[in-house]
Amino acid sequence: MIHVSPRDMQRFYMRVLLCHRKGPTSFEILRTVDGVPYDSYREAALHAGYLEDDSEWVACMTEVSQLRKPYQLRQLFATIIVYSQLVEVGDLWERFYDNLSLDFSYTYRSLEGNAKEEMVTFHTLKILNNLLLANGSAVAHFEDLPQLCEYPHLVLDSLLQMISH
Repeated sequence: MIHVSPRDMQRFYMRVLLCHRKGPTSFEILRTVDGVPYDSYREAALHAGYLEDDSEWVACMTEVSQLRKPYQLRQLFATIIVYSQLVEVGDLWERFYDNLSLDFSYTYRSLEGNAKEEMVTFHTLKILNNLLLANGSAVAHFEDLPQLCEYPHLVLDSLLQMISH
């Protein structure tokens, strides 16, 4: 069997399942664990117990979040999700979102409600995406993360600002 990079998540988790299962006759059967069909190979591999948990990354992020600035934490988060075999990217994002976005929460403190949360999330994702692009990846490669395309008006504003400067 050939090597598959963890960056190619769908193929990677399919390979994990194929290495543990004998003779699946369809993709659906491959994604079925204990009679429950899962939507993705990752979910199936996780529920089958073939993947470790993310506790070492949670501990790492917890320690760094107490000692470093949000930008440094975003750099670490980007490195972890690109170069490790994280099981639940979305869970790590949710768990450390406040720390990852702390500087933007301060910057946009004068805004209220949904507008503030949109600005904070968008700018956190935008900077994270830049860090991921520098490592050959992008936010769009991680289905569990919020996506920049969820904020089209802010993407457009950001592009217009870049053009005008």
